[in-house]
Amino acid sequence: MSVEQTPLASECGSECASKFSSEGPPEEKETEATYDLWFRAKVEEALHSTQPRLPHDAAVARVKSLLQERRQARAARPLVR
Repeated sequence: MSVEQTPLASECGSECASKFSSEGPPEEKETEATYDLWFRAKVEEALHSTQPRLPHDAAVARVKSLLQERRQARAARPLVR
């Protein structure tokens, strides 16, 4: 089944959407179509989320801060244990 033929989570019903949105990605042994359904359900879930959105600049600043904290923690560790 191609991406164009794969139904959106909203088209496959609430059972399908809830199954795929609450779980992690399908195991590798599962089909491409199953992964595509899971991915589309996650995208729809994000699009319909009522959580406040994080502006890009704030997200970049947050990531930079986390990376700096990790660099400092790594620098403070001894090289040999």
